[in-house]
Amino acid sequence: MNFIIKGPNGFVEINIKEVFGHPDRTCMWGGYETTSKLTFRGSRFLMERELYLSTGEIYNFYNELYTAHSLLKGEAKLFHEGILLLTVNYDSISNVLVKGELSSDYDEDGNFIRFKLETDQSYIIETLVNIRQIVNEYGDNTGGIPKDINVQ
Repeated sequence: MNFIIKGPNGFVEINIKEVFGHPDRTCMWGGYETTSKLTFRGSRFLMERELYLSTGEIYNFYNELYTAHSLLKGEAKLFHEGILLLTVNYDSISNVLVKGELSSDYDEDGNFIRFKLETDQSYIIETLVNIRQIVNEYGDNTGGIPKDINVQ
């Protein structure tokens, strides 16, 4: 399973490669721990990074992104272990700025790369649909399918 945020000149994709504990054991970050890969492609740049992420963190990101998209303002953040991986910011009626920062490891002294992607709200609809599929499969922070989640 994956989700992708596209723009006219690139994309950011998170691809879940393996899910641990489903459906019996949730992790400390909420939901189920995953081994995933983040890929960023810009007009002249490609970056890939393996990372651990939880389905609960994806669920939280989905709710923030859905709200920001519905209001056409605000932001959604995807964190893991206190490290900000991705921010999606609605800064005007249709403009959306996606920013991220990846480190070479989870040590603050490690090397890191910052990236950004400009897009607009029309691209985010597909992203919401893809993340919703992950939430449907793996649930919220407790692993349960929430009754009040926004449905697209």
